[in-house]
Amino acid sequence: MAPLASRLVFLVTFAGLVLYLLSNINYSQRWDARSSPQTASSKRLHSFRWTDVKTRYPVKRMMAIPTGRHPNILSIQSDHSAAYESSKEVRERQRRTDAVKKAFLHSWKGYRKNAWLADEVRPLSGGAYNPFGGWGATLVDSLDTLWLMNLTQEFEEVTATLEGIDFTNCAIGQLNVFETTIRYLGGFLSAYDLTEGKYEVLLRKARELGDMLMVAFDTPNRMPITRNWDWRRYARLD
Repeated sequence: MAPLASRLVFLVTFAGLVLYLLSNINYSQRWDARSSPQTASSKRLHSFRWTDVKTRYPVKRMMAIPTGRHPNILSIQSDHSAAYESSKEVRERQRRTDAVKKAFLHSWKGYRKNAWLADEVRPLSGGAYNPFGGWGATLVDSLDTLWLMNLTQEFEEVTATLEGIDFTNCAIGQLNVFETTIRYLGGFLSAYDLTEGKYEVLLRKARELGDMLMVAFDTPNRMPITRNWDWRRYARLD
């Protein structure tokens, strides 16, 4: 191969390698930013409330929100007290219960040690990962499980961190509204219901997040932007 051709091949290959490395660095910084409930407030870009965002497609008429407990809603929990179990069945149920709790605590301790306050812990490297906004998705999503397993100390450790979650700031540029709803809003409300309103912060954070998610419903047909929601543009932060 001629010297000039060799040099051109080398330059093109080198340039491609540099671009590849730069793109991967940017990707890593975007998705692995160690934002957390405690650090989000200190990194706030703009001070505002989601309720202050002007509605572009107002709803002319809305149904009133129901109040109180509906008398016809049936319980979905099994009433174990009414079922007869032999001593062998009791031992087997307890063995299974202990195995499930042991497996959960193994995962919880791994998250607590390696990725506390982040969304997730990477199963192989043990590093922190923030694909769901950086608000501590594992913390919030585990609240009801912690309570059902009588892990009260761990539950209250989580609730003590919730004040630091700042839903006016986010670790990523685009949100998945579906995942945000089921992991965060569902986590707050289920824990609030299970604890019978004992922890007021759960309802307050659910309201804050609900105010944010309502903006994602501000579309011409009022159907939400379920994926890749550019929250900055809707909040007019850019």
